[in-house]
Amino acid sequence: MRINLNAGLVDITTFSVSSNNLSSFDVDWGDGTFSRSFPHSHKYSDSGEYTARILGCSALSSVVYEEDICISNAVDPTINVINDPLSSYTGCGATFDVGVSALNPSITLHFYSSGSDSVPFSEPEEFWDHLNPRWRFLDSNNNNISTVTISGSPIIVDTQTVAYSANYNFQYIDDMPKTPVLFVTLETPDANSRVYSGITHTVSALEPNGICITGDGIRDIYELQWAGVPIPYVLSFCNTDSDCSTILHYTSGNILSANLTSICTYLDETISTYTISLEDEDCFHTGGYLLTSVTVPSTEIPSVSTIPVEQECETDGEISYISIRLPAMDAKITATAEVTVEGGGTYTLSGESNKFKIYPFEEYHKFRRQGESEDLGDKMNYMAFTDRMRTHPELWDYVDSLMGDGLESIGNKMFFGVDRFQDQHADLDRCNLKSLLDMSSKLDVNVDDYALDTPSDVKRILDMASMPLEKIVGGRCVCNTNFSECEACCGANVCGLCGFDKTTNIGSTITNTEFVTAGEDIIYKEKTGNVYEIVHVMPQDGEDVFLINTLSADCLSDREDICYYRWDKNAQGNPIESEIDYNSQHTTIDPSLSSAEDWFGDGGVIEEILNYVIIKGLELDS
Repeated sequence: MRINLNAGLVDITTFSVSSNNLSSFDVDWGDGTFSRSFPHSHKYSDSGEYTARILGCSALSSVVYEEDICISNAVDPTINVINDPLSSYTGCGATFDVGVSALNPSITLHFYSSGSDSVPFSEPEEFWDHLNPRWRFLDSNNNNISTVTISGSPIIVDTQTVAYSANYNFQYIDDMPKTPVLFVTLETPDANSRVYSGITHTVSALEPNGICITGDGIRDIYELQWAGVPIPYVLSFCNTDSDCSTILHYTSGNILSANLTSICTYLDETISTYTISLEDEDCFHTGGYLLTSVTVPSTEIPSVSTIPVEQECETDGEISYISIRLPAMDAKITATAEVTVEGGGTYTLSGESNKFKIYPFEEYHKFRRQGESEDLGDKMNYMAFTDRMRTHPELWDYVDSLMGDGLESIGNKMFFGVDRFQDQHADLDRCNLKSLLDMSSKLDVNVDDYALDTPSDVKRILDMASMPLEKIVGGRCVCNTNFSECEACCGANVCGLCGFDKTTNIGSTITNTEFVTAGEDIIYKEKTGNVYEIVHVMPQDGEDVFLINTLSADCLSDREDICYYRWDKNAQGNPIESEIDYNSQHTTIDPSLSSAEDWFGDGGVIEEILNYVIIKGLELDS
């Protein structure tokens, strides 16, 4: 009686038992498996030491025979470094490749750095965590990782899958110079068995060559800023030739000390300099960066300006004035520092921020929705049942004083709530946020409102911003290219469809020294009037081109009290059925702002309004 082998491989080696003097016997293979009939053969599915027992009968006695068998894996779990860059600079990624073999197709790897002077990256990340020196591992998509699970490819021996293999590449970034050991560990079913690779990696200091000025150490300074409101920014040493890091802490750049000699804010056009700080010996006490802010005085930024406009065609020759809103000022921050590095070298570093815009702190994009500009007293007076009620102004003065006026008044809110009730509660496109949440609950759609107690000013903006853009800005009117002959006109030069004055279609003034051409349509009005009319220029005395002061037409011949204008026939594109009341004196949003980028893009209308309201509400401007 004998067993053919004493050693073999998992799932590959076949063990068998034979005997010349036993007619029948059983085999206990030692792994919980029994064989009770011919042929007695077996493969082991796990590695280890086993004792096979053979129980049999002969004509004389029972026989027990034992044999020790050693089973091993055809391929052992391993981690091998395929690519090792050996060293990298602070803040810069080094890419590694490892080859892995495992006994299961699902392969889990764990990553850790030992011996670094940085702290490990952790999630969730706090807002200012990136200012601390950290080490982290990243996958090929630049996602932070500490554990990954990958799928292995089969390793086949004699048509049998005996293990699985995979390759994995990752990056390691450390913000401080040191020589840490990077561990890549394979997760195994046996907690006492460790399969890992330890990679010794040198992180060298990155030489600083400039000062980076950012909004938070990573991103540019926010492009929309206000005069009189603190503008936060971060100064840090960096290597501007590298895309690796915008912050070099003291030892990460061999920096021993640094003194700022100047920090200035430059405002475009005026080129005036507003000094923030001249010298601060301890400005980088936090370890390589300065978190601070600057406030540009309102006096540095021009607000609404009044400019004279000469009316050439007025009888008295007076000069009128119009108010215009000047564009925001472009600005940037610059800095210079004296830096001492290891070895005793001292040199000057400088840098500048991105350009950003500074607005005067005022409601740049004020708006009133349809129904928000109505006065409750006027409405009630209009709907009074008797003339006697209308003839008592003291009653309406009392109503006005009781209800108040303005956007936050009781009267305004009451009228707006009643007038727009249908829109805000039944029209899905115009519903306010509360109505949308109510509808979603009725339809079993789970929408989280995050239990926010939203301030009324912010809620008003969000209510409108939740509407489709085409509802906010409305359609565009094309009928307003005509004047008195326009069938949709009501009153003097006001379009009956969109309600806008069409005088923007009036071109330049035609002076007495200018020529007109037959077939041309020109606009005229009396100097003391405000109604514009159209005249179709006809040939005169056989001439197609002649001076305007020689024009003869019905009602125009020899009249010196007439002003003539060119006709700009382009449609004004005024909004129709928009949510915003563009005709309200309280609305300052330009009707031409009609694209998604204008409204919802970076620095767009919604962002600017919310930014203003939040700063005002938190009193950050005081």
